[in-house]
Amino acid sequence: VIKIRGSDITGEGFAQGHFKFAPKLEILDLTGCQAITYKGLFAMITQLGAKLKVLNLSRTLISGQINNNCTIYGQTKLTELDLSKCQELFDPGFLTIMSNLGAKLKVLQLAHANITGENMSDFKSKLLPELEFLDLAFCR
Repeated sequence: VIKIRGSDITGEGFAQGHFKFAPKLEILDLTGCQAITYKGLFAMITQLGAKLKVLNLSRTLISGQINNNCTIYGQTKLTELDLSKCQELFDPGFLTIMSNLGAKLKVLQLAHANITGENMSDFKSKLLPELEFLDLAFCR
């Protein structure tokens, strides 16, 4: 378990392989890390994908707006993802993140995010086939 709450980490250092402990890490808590970028997140998940099961990105500025060079398909074993209070996350970005990270998710926290949930039933079976718990409390 690593908790890096509230730091200025961007995550981009993971791309250079600075984190030798990565293959054994199962839980990463980045709550409140406002500087985290999608590029940095991509680098982290690429390094940690083999074992990472729980990722907390609550209160970050992750928007899900990515370029085509940042795809993670099939590399992740995430079963829990917390995107609660991500004020920059709206439906399009959320769908992008789910298409990259949703395949194995069982728990998804979205409370207080700017997600409407519209058409969620349309994509749930495709993007979130194993989802057991979804928190949409106080979403718009």
